[in-house]
Amino acid sequence: MQLTSSRVKHAPSHLLRPFPHEIATLILTSLTVCLPIGAGKCEGKPKNDSVPNIVLILADDMGYGDLGCQNSQSKVPTPNMDRLARQGSRFTDAHSPSAVCTPTRYGILTGRFCWRTRLKRWVLWSWDGPLLEPDRLTLPELLKQQGYETAAVGKWHLGMSWPTTDGKQPKKGGMAENVDFSRPIKGGPLDHGFDYYFGVDVPNFPPYCYIENDRTIGTPTEPKPKAMFGAHGPMLPGWNLVNIMPDLTEKAVAWIDREAKKSPRKPLFLYFPLTAPHTPIAACPAV
Repeated sequence: MQLTSSRVKHAPSHLLRPFPHEIATLILTSLTVCLPIGAGKCEGKPKNDSVPNIVLILADDMGYGDLGCQNSQSKVPTPNMDRLARQGSRFTDAHSPSAVCTPTRYGILTGRFCWRTRLKRWVLWSWDGPLLEPDRLTLPELLKQQGYETAAVGKWHLGMSWPTTDGKQPKKGGMAENVDFSRPIKGGPLDHGFDYYFGVDVPNFPPYCYIENDRTIGTPTEPKPKAMFGAHGPMLPGWNLVNIMPDLTEKAVAWIDREAKKSPRKPLFLYFPLTAPHTPIAACPAV
């Protein structure tokens, strides 16, 4: 795979070898990782079938010492992640300009210093507009230029342009009465290089419902119960925080299976930003 742009140089040869089982898995804690993506376009496509499939897993607010492979005194058994660490490469010298949600995601998907945006501190809030600039090259766009099919499954938290009935910004602090859930959402994953998306904007922010591609699944019409963790706002009837992680996992696996059968020779990129272990703490009883 040869990547060229005004800021992207030739990738080191050791990064281009096929990974075991043709899957490259990256597990990241909530740290901004700067990737040399640059602002230009990449030329050329893979010349053979040796490019790996890529699954990039982002754990939300997971501490460095929470993994057994990094801390023998960890209080939480992590055998599966420890096995991935043993079978792959583990990088232990990382530096982050931020350790919270929005800037982390911006840095990972653009390779750009997160505070060069309009956001100078903290994170985006409910109903905020997109932080990713329309012309900003992203990791999935870069990989699509190399022939990849791309998907994001999980927590977005980079803002979206919610359609409204009056053309104004969504009304914050209440039930967002002017948001039109019957129309497509702009500025989200599909507008920044992903062919498919399923997930939630933020699990503890409204709207409390799933988003698939550029539309909500169902219409959130009920107010979130005060007993449920999160900010006030509209909720899909029957919404249950406990189901989020199992549903995301099921959708991620289903997408891989579906695309592998549809186009066996096409490489896949799955961005899998989990909602856990960040609040809300809503463990599935089966886990």
